[in-house]
Amino acid sequence: MSSGGALADLADREHVGWSDRIPKVYQDFWAVDPRPGGGPARYSPHAMGDFESGLQVIAVGGGLLFPPTVGRELYPRPGVSYVEVTDLEPWTSALAWLPTNHDRPFVAALRKAARTVLSRTCG
Repeated sequence: MSSGGALADLADREHVGWSDRIPKVYQDFWAVDPRPGGGPARYSPHAMGDFESGLQVIAVGGGLLFPPTVGRELYPRPGVSYVEVTDLEPWTSALAWLPTNHDRPFVAALRKAARTVLSRTCG
């Protein structure tokens, strides 16, 4: 991983564009749009539908992404460098389900998988 920098240092760089299949709330979150100063993110003309296709765009110089930290471990690619952005706030995800679905097999399996991951990383 390269040394870090601030989000403002990336203001002139385009974020990889999004497919119109991606809900705007996700696009905005993952592109940090609007930016902390209130300005909009700039987007490349590419239309990424998933992280893998975004990495291919980055490898040919077509923009940047703000992946979760685990991205650098799970998705090493030639032509892609991971640089820490020092002033991005950490984020938290949550697992939720309807109370009526608590005992459904897929919900139970997801809860079990989440507990396993948490015990490996936090315990």
